[in-house]
Amino acid sequence: MSVDCIALILGRKGSKGLPGKNTMQILGRPISHYPIMAALNAKYIADVFVSTDSEEIKEISKMYGGKIIPRPLSLTKNETPVEDIIKYSLNYLGEEKLQYEKCLVISPIYPLVKISTLKQFFKKLTKNKQTIFGIIEKKNEYVKKDSNDKIFQVKNKLFEKEKIVSFKIKSFLSKNHFQIPKYGIILQPEEVHVINNYQDLHSLEKILKRKKILVRVDADKKIGLGH
Repeated sequence: MSVDCIALILGRKGSKGLPGKNTMQILGRPISHYPIMAALNAKYIADVFVSTDSEEIKEISKMYGGKIIPRPLSLTKNETPVEDIIKYSLNYLGEEKLQYEKCLVISPIYPLVKISTLKQFFKKLTKNKQTIFGIIEKKNEYVKKDSNDKIFQVKNKLFEKEKIVSFKIKSFLSKNHFQIPKYGIILQPEEVHVINNYQDLHSLEKILKRKKILVRVDADKKIGLGH
């Protein structure tokens, strides 16, 4: 079976900073719930897969609509290159006779990433731009704006590059690494609210509790907008 795009969420059992953070509850839901739901609701994404070694994350993922790719112990270390995990996951899907054109990799530590942002990661992939990273702009000299495509060519350093990236699968598997030159979309500050401690967890809860205000304005050609 061949379809277009997938999301691959990387959620292992261990955590270097905050133990068990991928299963911690935020407003009554595990943190893994948020990126899964964002991916499921994003246009272009046919399937959402979760690469994990955790039985708890597997159950959480299946509960919210994610499909599981079991991750071997050899790919769960802190120093494991993300490219190795991606390669294993794509080969696993290939053995299951599942073929896709594009992939978006997301980390559960970005629970506030917007659906509109996820769509951009697929839209900006082109014949020449086969890898799009999510980056955090810290110094102007690291990125060069591409005025035509409104994305950025990375010159020296990528920030948070392993946390969210989209790419053409065929190109990646042919080289076992991401295309060079590399391009990126600058993520908004709230979208990269990383959880490294309990204070970060509390801050995230406050953001999610914010109320949204809807303003309705009635108007027509005769009365205008009013005042």
